[in-house]
Amino acid sequence: MVLLNRSVLLVNEVTDVMKEKGWSLELDEKAISDACDGITDWQEKEKARQKAIRAEIKRFRANQDAAEAILRKRKASMPPSTVTKFCTDTDLRKVLDGIELDPQVHDIPGLSFFRLRLSSARHPPDLQGTSVAGADHNILVFYVGPYRPGFPAPGFYLVYDAWANSLSAIHQLPYLGGGSIGSEVAVLRHAPASDYILAELLLTGELPKASLWTWCSSGPSARQWIHKTVILPPEVCTPTYIFHADTTFSLGKFALCWVDLLVGILMTCDTLAPEPVFQFIPLPEGCYMEPPDPQDGRQVPQEYRSMCCGNDGIIRFISIDGYHQDLSINDMRNMFLRTWSLTLNPKEWKQEAALCIGDL
Repeated sequence: MVLLNRSVLLVNEVTDVMKEKGWSLELDEKAISDACDGITDWQEKEKARQKAIRAEIKRFRANQDAAEAILRKRKASMPPSTVTKFCTDTDLRKVLDGIELDPQVHDIPGLSFFRLRLSSARHPPDLQGTSVAGADHNILVFYVGPYRPGFPAPGFYLVYDAWANSLSAIHQLPYLGGGSIGSEVAVLRHAPASDYILAELLLTGELPKASLWTWCSSGPSARQWIHKTVILPPEVCTPTYIFHADTTFSLGKFALCWVDLLVGILMTCDTLAPEPVFQFIPLPEGCYMEPPDPQDGRQVPQEYRSMCCGNDGIIRFISIDGYHQDLSINDMRNMFLRTWSLTLNPKEWKQEAALCIGDL
């Protein structure tokens, strides 16, 4: 087990070589300005300026190509990469070929993280905002670039299989309006170990209807986004509050859970069913928190609450009571750490522990 930083560090290896060689990473504004000196006619001056800009762009790209060639030569002298790459999209394949995932793993309490190494000058210009989007067992998924479901921006999904040591690039969802119900992609790993399902749940303007998009790595509908219209339970789309998933996780072979840490769990027991049925499971009694006024903004319950499904198949919920009540951080006597476990048949929460933070 590791603690993983969701933020991904981008390392542009081409830029690093250019810096190493002392080559400029920007257009030479002085060269452009010098090309216009002494020209008084504004039209001729603009022509000279544009010509100088084109020359600078050509010089810059030549340096990029030279740096990329140096990088290729260096990599050719190293042991070949053992990572297998998959992509059915021609354009994404070119991007994937210039990407290497560099995991930096540290023992707890150290924080592990990923670096995305870019070895091509032709990668998309905007990959900032890359982050871990979801995980299940050996399958780890990234949002690459600023793209998020329902937000039209450059980017794609990158799937890392730690067991198979493989990378797969997946194109983003078609933009049909609406926004994601949360900030993560739901991931369901199933047998065999490298088979997986990605699921994105998007709200529409026609509640309680929502859009469920799934991507399967294998099977008759593999490697394409499949859309289904689903009906959400009334508890997650009330007149005063719209459910927001703070975290997602899988349960068993086919179930997925979206969790709003203020109110409860949105679950579908069979993600691949022709018409997936969603149900709502409220938080333990006394843990429901009154939804905030939209004008005040939503709280960040991840600071004092968490939920997950363990290897034993049991859903567990943990909360620090008192943390959200604006108490002094030094007043630990009024803060209690409580844990619950959930049985699904029947659906009942059982409190497992209650500890005063001040006694720990």
